[in-house]
Amino acid sequence: MHVRQLDADSILRLWEAGTGATPPRRALLLVAAATPAHEASTLADMPVGWNVGRLMELRHALFGPQLACTAVCASCGETVELGVDLPAIKQASESLPAVEVFGRLTVACNGYELVAQRLTLADLLAVESATEEPAAALALRSIVTARRAETPVEPADLPAEIWRAVEERLIAADPLADLRLEIACPHCGHRWLEALDMVSVLWNEIAALAKSLLFDVAAISRSFGWSEAAILALSPARRRAYLELALR
Repeated sequence: MHVRQLDADSILRLWEAGTGATPPRRALLLVAAATPAHEASTLADMPVGWNVGRLMELRHALFGPQLACTAVCASCGETVELGVDLPAIKQASESLPAVEVFGRLTVACNGYELVAQRLTLADLLAVESATEEPAAALALRSIVTARRAETPVEPADLPAEIWRAVEERLIAADPLADLRLEIACPHCGHRWLEALDMVSVLWNEIAALAKSLLFDVAAISRSFGWSEAAILALSPARRRAYLELALR
């Protein structure tokens, strides 16, 4: 799917709109920024993993395909550096067998039969105001129907092993929704899975870029008296050249 190009002004507007927003709302803002306007109205109703894939595409377009990460080994305490190939992760997830975007899953386990559906950004937004714990509220929203021996069962009354079976099926059907990196510590050999939060990663990079743009605007404006709009309309190469002149 085509990723919409973001100019300097769009980056600043995106940063301004997302400052102070919750992670789900930032995710929706980021995905909407990358999506052509005529497709944006259905984004909240798409599965979480689909939207994470769009965040990967936006990150690729803005900052390149390789992501440099660090993690701390729980065994020896050393910092581990690793490079993440976002297109490779996205391609691997798309090659897995999965239900269609709006398809539902049937889960049979220990005499229970459930119909579940993949979570969406709309679900994440909805549980922000839920009275119960967010993870529990999301789990309940994933269950469409639950039965045992043809008798309806309230989702809240399902045993823990049934919830685990549902969770495993949902992750298998929407792997990018729970993105984890397998890391091996080069110092002690300890291996573990580390969550990769694409919303936080991309947002931090966009915030840093926005602040860099604001610095450029302030410096160039002081030297030449130009407006923010005029400075942001410059190509990156020209803006850098004028910034060098302004800082001499």
